Amino acid sequence: MPRILEFVDGFSSATAPSTTGLTSVATATPTGGGTISLGSSAFQVVYLTPASAVSLATAPMGAPATGTFVTLIGSSDTNTVTITDADSSGSCLLNGDAILGKGETLTLVYHAANVRWYEVSRS
Repeated sequence: MPRILEFVDGFSSATAPSTTGLTSVATATPTGGGTISLGSSAFQVVYLTPASAVSLATAPMGAPATGTFVTLIGSSDTNTVTITDADSSGSCLLNGDAILGKGETLTLVYHAANVRWYEVSRS
């Protein structure tokens, strides 16, 4: 619960994401320990197509504007993508590690003042 309050407390004074190109959809081929490049859209969908099962870097994505949402979608039950729950600069604060297989999703929102991604939902 404190993680949610930490996010909400700092959100009102934060800079909102750009509304230019409100939604973007991209495909990424992540590698072990690698990162995912993001655009500048407020809502982004990234379809993950790794060549093998991988775990992303602890800070798996860049630092966009506060309020930017990203939905990651897995493409394979063999070549899964693991996003690690961590509490460090640029990391993802999750309800446990997320392992994305075929059609599984993880939606995150970014908070710039806390330099963290927060889990919104997963399937």
